Amino acid sequence: MSVNSLLITPPFTQLNTAYPATAYIKGFLDSKGVNTHQMDCQNLLSTKGYLYIFY
Repeated sequence: MSVNSLLITPPFTQLNTAYPATAYIKGFLDSKGVNTHQMDCQNLLSTKGYLYIFY
């Protein structure tokens, strides 16, 4: 049986730098053979916000 996981970092978790927790968890799970994907909602929110403000 194969397990697929999606790790999501919610927006506004840490505003001044990237929040590394999901990256560490992803690396650990990948080393154990678990298929994982990572999504950072802060990046999505920032991109959409900047595009809305400047265009």
